[in-house]
Order: sequence, then structure tokens, then C-alpha cells
Amino acid sequence: MTKGRKPKKNPFDKAMLPVIVLTVLTLSFLFLLKFFLQNESNHTQYIQTGNTVPSFDLHPFQGKKVRYSDLNNKVVLMNFWASWCGSCIIEMPSIIALRKKYLSKDFDVLFINLDEKPQSVIPSITKKMKIDFTQYVDVDGALTKIFNVHAIPFTVILDNQGKVLYIESGDRNWNSKEVHKKLDGWLSK
Repeated sequence: MTKGRKPKKNPFDKAMLPVIVLTVLTLSFLFLLKFFLQNESNHTQYIQTGNTVPSFDLHPFQGKKVRYSDLNNKVVLMNFWASWCGSCIIEMPSIIALRKKYLSKDFDVLFINLDEKPQSVIPSITKKMKIDFTQYVDVDGALTKIFNVHAIPFTVILDNQGKVLYIESGDRNWNSKEVHKKLDGWLSK
């Protein structure tokens, strides 16, 4: 080797660097994908139609927590919403009207608020929408995990034993003839 002269770089080393980087990124992506899919399957076991959910805690906006299993045995429409969700606010009047129509027939509604600061939004929404029943908050995110809530509005209908009858992601008119027909069928069992 002559002094001051740099050794030649092997062109193979230069070509392998992108291949190594791409391989590491691909393997990392596949590992993360497997991790998320495994975690996803752990949560979705309870939200599939026909499955019975385990009892869980409900945190009223005002009041002490209660166990879902301690509530009256009714068919329940559980709606996850937030004040910043326009679709949630749009569908809310139809849910309230459905509750009023079927309340005497062993049906009820649980509004589960997902706002970061529910104390700053629930009172105004309650007044604006004329909600005259208890609202709940998901203080620790446990309900969104159990029901695998990734987008709102998200609605689950449970029978009087906690079995999942129906799941809907996205807004809809809940006080429609189609919903009435389904609800009449579920309530007659």
C-alpha cells in the first residue's frame, strides 16, 4: 500500500447496504403487523355478533361506577360518541327518539362519551339534545378496548343477557322502520 492512497471500496459493499436496510425495514414491518393483528384478535373476541360480553364497569358522567351486569336486564343500544364527531351529533336525535319509543319495552340506550374533557362538553350537549338519561364516560379506555372501537360513532346492541346482537360503525338513522323491525324481533325473544 502506498502512503496517502485510499484503499478501493468494494462495489459489492455499496450495493448491499440498501438491500440490508430494506430487509431490516421489511422484517420490522412484518413483526409490528403480526403484533397488532394478535392484539386485535384478543379484543375482537367480545364484539363479534353472537358473542356474550363479560361484565364491565360503567362510569356515569356524574355518580359512582356500576357494573353493566347490575343494570336491569334490557336490550341495550350502546353508542360511543364524542363532541368533535359531526356524524355522532347528527345521529344522536334518532337514538334519543328510538329510546323514547321503546323505553317501556325493556330497551335502553347507553351513551358512552370519549371526549378527553367530558366535563366541558357533556352538559352543553345534554341540554342541546335534551338528553334526559344518564350518560357515561370511558375514563380509562377499557370500553373502547373491549368493544374494539377504532372509529366513531360506533354502536353495539346487546340483548338482556349481554349477547351482541348488532354492531354498526358509522352513523345511521336509528329511528327507522328497518331498526324498529329488528328491535321488535329482539325484544320479543
